[in-house]
Amino acid sequence: MSGLPSPAPPTGPMPEVRLTALEAAVFRALQEDGRTPFTAVAERLGVTEASVRRTVRRLMARDVFTITAVADPRLLGLESMAWLTLWVRPADIDATAAALADFEEVDYVVVATGAAPVMAEVACRDTDACLSLVQRVRALPGVRRTETFPYFAVLHQQFQWTTDDEPRAARAGGGVRSAPAGLDPLDRMLVAELEHDGRASFREIGERLGVSERAISARFAELSERDAVRVIAVGNPHALGFRGLAWIGLTLEDGANLDEVAAALARVPQLSYLVSVSGRFDLMGELVCRDRDHLLATLSERVGRVGGIESVETFYYLRLMYRTSCGAWGAARARPVAAAPHPTPPEVSRVRRMR
Repeated sequence: MSGLPSPAPPTGPMPEVRLTALEAAVFRALQEDGRTPFTAVAERLGVTEASVRRTVRRLMARDVFTITAVADPRLLGLESMAWLTLWVRPADIDATAAALADFEEVDYVVVATGAAPVMAEVACRDTDACLSLVQRVRALPGVRRTETFPYFAVLHQQFQWTTDDEPRAARAGGGVRSAPAGLDPLDRMLVAELEHDGRASFREIGERLGVSERAISARFAELSERDAVRVIAVGNPHALGFRGLAWIGLTLEDGANLDEVAAALARVPQLSYLVSVSGRFDLMGELVCRDRDHLLATLSERVGRVGGIESVETFYYLRLMYRTSCGAWGAARARPVAAAPHPTPPEVSRVRRMR
C-alpha cells in the first residue's frame, strides 16, 4: 500500500472527531463507493459540489478517513502474509514495537494484552522473504521468542463499523473476495494506483501506465464485478471514537466446517477482518467496537454463539503504531510491492510511496 510516514508512538488515545450531519452523510456515501462523483453526492445530499469537496478534504486532513482500494493482497504481488507475536522483555516493549514498525514489510504494530505483548501483521513477496523477515525480527534486542501464523487466505475484509447489531446484509458496501485467477501485471498496477489515490481518474492512471483510459475503465469494472477490489472511504476507528479493539484467535471444534464458521463470523458487524491461518489457531480476526463493554458483548453474544467454535483467545489493543492512521485499517493490508512514483494528490499530502 502507499503508507504515511511512521508517526511517533502515541502518548494517549486520538481525540474523537465529532462529525457534523453533513460530514457523516458524505462519509457514508463514500463508504458505499469511494469513486462516486462529488456532483452525485452533492445532489443526493442537497448541497453544493464545492461543499462536498471541502468536507472530504477537511476530513482527510484530520485523518478521519482515506479513500483507497481494498483488495486481496495477492493482487499486489504479496503472496506471503502472516501475523507475528513477540515475547518481549517488559522494559523493551515500547522500543521493540517502534523498531518493528520501521520494517517495510510490516503493515502495523500492536501492543496488546497477553504473554506476547507485541504483535504485527506482515506482507511479503514470498515465503523466503517472510522467513528472512522473521529472522530479522528475532534478532531485535529484547525479543525472547516469536510465534508466526502464516495466512492461508484472507476470508473477510470489512471496513464499515457499527456499534449495534445491525445485520450485515442490511448495510451498504461489503468486503472483497480472494484474488481471482488469471491476474496480469496491469491488474496489479491498476490496484496499486487506486490504493495510492482511490479517486484518481482512469485517464490519469492510463497515462501513467501507458494504456488507454478505456482499457483501465474496463479492467476496473471487471475486477469490481468479481468483488476482487473495492474503492471506499476507509475510516480511522480511533478518530471515530472506537476504543474497544482486539485481535482474536479462534480454535474450531473437531469436525467443524471452517467455511461455514467463517461465513457466520463474517455476519458479525464488528468483525473487520478474518483470515485462516497455520498454527495453534484455525482462524484469526479483528474486532472494532465502541468500548470494552461493547467488545465484551460482541465476544459473548455474537462471536461466542457461532457454532463450531471451541475457544476464543482475545488480545486487547493497548496501543497501535501504524504507517498510516487510516490505511492501517484497510489499505495497509493491500499495499503494492512496487509502483511507478507520481506526484502526491493535494488531498492526501502525507501519502508517500513505500517502495
